[in-house]
Amino acid sequence: MAVALALMRDHDRRWAQAMALEFEHAGRDGHGLRFAWGCTTVALQRLTGSSAGWHLLVRHAVAVVVLLPMALFHLGCAMHGLRCWVLDRDPYLAALEAGDAGQRVIAIAYRTWSPPILLGLVLLGGLHILIAWRIAASDWHRARRGMIAAALVVAGLLACIAAIHPTTWGMMLQGVALAAEMLAVPILAAWQARSASPAVP
Repeated sequence: MAVALALMRDHDRRWAQAMALEFEHAGRDGHGLRFAWGCTTVALQRLTGSSAGWHLLVRHAVAVVVLLPMALFHLGCAMHGLRCWVLDRDPYLAALEAGDAGQRVIAIAYRTWSPPILLGLVLLGGLHILIAWRIAASDWHRARRGMIAAALVVAGLLACIAAIHPTTWGMMLQGVALAAEMLAVPILAAWQARSASPAVP
């Protein structure tokens, strides 16, 4: 029921309020789940019948399906790296330190640059959550600012990675992923602005 209300709160507030009251009665009668499922289905049908509804669905899909998983991925990497760093049980570092002279040099750089990389991953995860929130709210100005900040963080991360051991494919993947995310913001904003503008006769 919370999904249906969230979908329709801005699109049709009176309908959402009426359904919330009806849900209370349905819940007392033991039909809450069936009523909530029906409301969600109706909400999706009503939203897909208008351009404003499609905008809302696409914005939330980008936020929930693309940006939030990216945020969880970066935060998960940071937490895993922090655990290895604190417990001093990093298998990659151990393999480097047990290698030849060149690998031991990389190990020193790895130890030096690991803290800023972990901090960058935390910042990047937090920025993805903020950007997702701003896109869902159609706050395009702050979403763009968040993307610029994310680009700066990624640039710093790539510089740290390059200082340790440049990996072309990994760096290219980070750049492509961020470029795709940055393109999504102006494209969605332009689509919504074009649909909201009055038609010229």
